[in-house]
Amino acid sequence: YLLMENVAAMVQKKFINDFHDWQKAVEDFGYDNYTQVLNAKDYGVPQNRLRVFIVAIRQDIYDKAKRLGVEYKFPEPILDKDNHITLKKAIKGLPDGRCIKYSPNVEHVLASAKPGKAADLKYFDKSLLDEDGEFAISTKRFRRYRRLDFNKVCCTIAASEPNTICHPKENRPLNENEIKRIQTFP
Repeated sequence: YLLMENVAAMVQKKFINDFHDWQKAVEDFGYDNYTQVLNAKDYGVPQNRLRVFIVAIRQDIYDKAKRLGVEYKFPEPILDKDNHITLKKAIKGLPDGRCIKYSPNVEHVLASAKPGKAADLKYFDKSLLDEDGEFAISTKRFRRYRRLDFNKVCCTIAASEPNTICHPKENRPLNENEIKRIQTFP
């Protein structure tokens, strides 16, 4: 058996040919592939996290199972949209934890962000502009600064940029305990 997961973009137009090549290579090693995009929020994780899952089962083993009437199926969601775990439920009652302190400029910008929305670039300090009037730092990165909404499922927290996700009420990133809870670490 082989279980793999990756970002859901792997099955989108840009990467689908590479994805199919990979599936073919696994099949050439004697495995049947089963692929499905699942969202972690449907399985009790308090973040909206689409992932593509691939289950590969050796063909000789799976042939025996099929003869016994056993077929592989991905699990059905255990939660529907009315029962997803909101951010408020997920982080309620947690002790304070460590987090970075935003610069005064970032705090000012985040003060403009409404729950569930990204920060407005017009509030960024003009000193960040280069001599051509362009942002010296990627504006794509700044668009990621967003204030979370307590009443919704958390967005995906990327390990590479957890500090761009702002607490719903305070001008700070999520702390380490909040991030661990949202990512379902024990």
